[in-house]
Amino acid sequence: MRQAIRISVKGLALIFLVTSGLWSHCYAGVTLTGTRIVFLEGQQEKIVRTSNKGERPALVQVWVDEGQSTVEGTELETPFMAIPPLFRMEPGKGQSIRVRYLGQDLPTDRESVFWFNLLEIPPDGGGEAPSERLSLAFKTRIKLFYRPASLTESSADQGAKIQWKLGQNGELVVANPTPYYLSFYSVGLSAGGRTQELALSMLKPFSEQKIILPSAVRNKIFNKINFELINDYGNGIQYQGQYREGKGFTVSKK
Repeated sequence: MRQAIRISVKGLALIFLVTSGLWSHCYAGVTLTGTRIVFLEGQQEKIVRTSNKGERPALVQVWVDEGQSTVEGTELETPFMAIPPLFRMEPGKGQSIRVRYLGQDLPTDRESVFWFNLLEIPPDGGGEAPSERLSLAFKTRIKLFYRPASLTESSADQGAKIQWKLGQNGELVVANPTPYYLSFYSVGLSAGGRTQELALSMLKPFSEQKIILPSAVRNKIFNKINFELINDYGNGIQYQGQYREGKGFTVSKK
């Protein structure tokens, strides 16, 4: 997940230039290989590879947090450390980052989730006056999962175990009875040949979540559900479910 987190702009003229075409030149040059990190119990460190595909050098800061997206890495204490925490990348070059587990106790009966952050700090503008340039800092965040040794499967293989049911107040109730964090690409609920896309990104282990259905479809009789789980490599695994009266949705892999 990439987002621009700092913008410095002076004057309406510059804003006009950005909105009329120059915005295409403002992009993050530093990229990550992979969309998630899975730390297995017993592993001491994982390697995250980055590369600078931009045309200028970049100053990069990396850290791990527990979801505090507004807190800088220097203010956090987590069981993981990213090394080096701060470095310079030349155009066309790469950098390997070691994510090291510091040994603190974590739950052994379920996964834990953290976030790996990469902040790309823009160059100084090559001599341009600060008041005459657009300055953007880009931040990339990917999930870091810690998986105990007792969990030997992939989280994306748990789709058939998810429990879906329609509530009495127009909501869809989804329960995760597994010890894994389940990440979704998409969820679609179907009725009469029409599908309602639902917003669901991640379910915690042993948790339940209620999704309020839009009023336009709340009273319809839904009979099918299709969803896609994200596996350890960032790929999607598709599932489908058929509704049976009194039993809810029976789910299987496509």
